[in-house]
Amino acid sequence: MTRLSPSLLSALMLIMVASSGCVLPEAEPASGAEGPEASAEPESGDGADEPDSPASVAPESTGPAPEPNMTGNVSSDQSRVGLCLGPGLAYLYCGTRNILIEGTIDDLAALPVLLETFSGTVSVATGEDNLWSLHAMIASGGMSASQAQTNLDSIEFAWSYLGEDGYALVGTATSNGNPVGGRHEASLYLTLPEAVAPDLDATVGAGRILVDSLAGGTVGASVSKGSVYLSDAILENALLTTGSGSIYVTNLTSESLGASSGSGSIYADEIAAAVTDLHSSAGSVYGTIRGATSNLGSSSGSVYASFVPTGNGALTIDGGASSLDVSLPEGEGFGYDVQAETGSGSVDILLEDGAGESEQRNASFLTTGFAQRDIQTIVRLSTGSGSVFVYPVSE
Repeated sequence: MTRLSPSLLSALMLIMVASSGCVLPEAEPASGAEGPEASAEPESGDGADEPDSPASVAPESTGPAPEPNMTGNVSSDQSRVGLCLGPGLAYLYCGTRNILIEGTIDDLAALPVLLETFSGTVSVATGEDNLWSLHAMIASGGMSASQAQTNLDSIEFAWSYLGEDGYALVGTATSNGNPVGGRHEASLYLTLPEAVAPDLDATVGAGRILVDSLAGGTVGASVSKGSVYLSDAILENALLTTGSGSIYVTNLTSESLGASSGSGSIYADEIAAAVTDLHSSAGSVYGTIRGATSNLGSSSGSVYASFVPTGNGALTIDGGASSLDVSLPEGEGFGYDVQAETGSGSVDILLEDGAGESEQRNASFLTTGFAQRDIQTIVRLSTGSGSVFVYPVSE
């Protein structure tokens, strides 16, 4: 058999490939050979890679700041009147109207919010993403279907999210008639994005106000007859009032907290506020507070205070005609100047890090080296009729 030379064999293979329409891939350079890119010499003399010069990096484009935007539309408005379900009702027919408003809020850090109702619940909490909603639940009752419908129609609800100076959310429910023979109320439930800090002004004639999980902003809540609840919030300040009812505040961080009840108790637990002012005319006051200055008082109820000073300030408690129970932490950083008195009762100051004087109805105490302590607190306690008890607790 005739043996083909290597050069002739290669030529025959090229002819066969060309006739079949196939294209051979380009051969990669052998190890150590220089391809088209490998043959380029580096700019630096030593061949090391150099970082891009500042001129070669395009500056990041910030563009204009996003514009704040808020939208809102009525997504549902349904009414019905029918026989009431449930035992013990004083009326036979019930009327309901449910209005749901939904929208979005983008790039808006603060929002004025005004919510008012003559009777019912006002609730404010946080929702999801950039969504907000306001749900108005209007209810009436009557001894006949027509009476329930008349009572329902006499409740007027209005809302808007545009004010004279920009975005401002308003929701109000008013009664324009004299309801007879049944239920008559309107409740407002608002949810806001977590990123929005509301400046809330909530007012209820008879009912309650619930505020939960807000971050930033202010809260003003007022109820003529009913209770106020504020929990798990970080605020600039909060002012809560009720004419007849109790106030409940838990887990609040704020520059200031003010709470006042005409006839009811005040419960303030896990409060961190530079200034706290809690007063009840006819009820007890309970406070677990961290701050610099705190004023507590009750005209005809007891006051229980666990106070941890966080800066130089004062703790003032006026019991009127009630007992006072006060606990204070002692340690190297705390100093107290205490004066306590009662018109009818006993005074006991059991603080240990210092010295004091005691008589039957008044006593004083001064921490050793008071002027050199990091945190100096003036404590003034007085009650017209009741005992005063001051004792240390561990921080």
